[in-house]
Amino acid sequence: MVDGLPLPSWPPLQIRRNRVERSIVQILGGPCSVRQLYSAVPEPEAKRAATDIEAEAYAAASEYASGATLASAMERFEVFKIYCNEFCVRSHRFLKSREATLGGVREQGDSPVTALALAASTSEE
Repeated sequence: MVDGLPLPSWPPLQIRRNRVERSIVQILGGPCSVRQLYSAVPEPEAKRAATDIEAEAYAAASEYASGATLASAMERFEVFKIYCNEFCVRSHRFLKSREATLGGVREQGDSPVTALALAASTSEE
């Protein structure tokens, strides 16, 4: 426990995995600090990507956990932290890849429309 709250543990319950997936959808498509650099992902695409990202993060953490004893709450919490890190890294990787496909990462302050217009104009040359 930390400050009277139980530590998240490995493996997470399905309800926690569902919450993680919903959080990823919000990160990809909703307002957040990451969106200063990347354009919004339409909800259907964000949901598909979030499902894949969460499953890949879970698989990566599971692979790490398979070699661990997981005897203590702290060891299980460490695996949970790996899971969290994996879905963050994978979400960022997805956004970077998607933006590159759409024409490159925007400069801070540019709108997605500007970034796409610039990409279209450079590809026509």
